[in-house]
Amino acid sequence: MGRITSYQTAEFGKFVEITGNTQYPAVSVVRWSYPDTSSAFPSNSALPPVSSVDVYSKYAVLVEPVGIMQQLTTITNVLCAILNK
Repeated sequence: MGRITSYQTAEFGKFVEITGNTQYPAVSVVRWSYPDTSSAFPSNSALPPVSSVDVYSKYAVLVEPVGIMQQLTTITNVLCAILNK
């Protein structure tokens, strides 16, 4: 299994990898590789394909709200805290 991350994406701490979150899970991609079954390789005809899995991480953007956005964020956080009780 390959874990695909990009240092450009997480560059300078602008983005944070989201881990352990079921709402925004990483994306898994299964890749199949089929053997050459041409006349050059007749013995490959009975071989099954080989699979590999690549996992693409999800990232969140770090933001710092200012002004009215700060107030909306505070209100949203309070409402979420109340709803989660």
